[in-house]
Amino acid sequence: MKALPLLLSDPLGIGWNLLSLDGAAPVEPSTLEMGIVWHTQIAVLLGGHVASIYLAHVTAMRTFSNQRRVISQVPTLILMVAYTIVGLWILSLPLGTEQG
Repeated sequence: MKALPLLLSDPLGIGWNLLSLDGAAPVEPSTLEMGIVWHTQIAVLLGGHVASIYLAHVTAMRTFSNQRRVISQVPTLILMVAYTIVGLWILSLPLGTEQG
């Protein structure tokens, strides 16, 4: 917890002292394991899309008559499947690596 003011004073870890702290030594930032970050992003993306489909389903069940319930959900389902495919594709791109 002692490192928190130093991290706030140098948020990018490049030697700044924005808060003018006395004796502020640079704090070595801990690195995140990218596998954990990637899996968390996948879980959040899929969880959000599943929750969106579920909430759209619940809303359609309350709003429309029996005949229109299924038909009303098809555009949302198609759109969310497309969003999921595009989101997973973007997360699979090697954006953080140098192209050599």
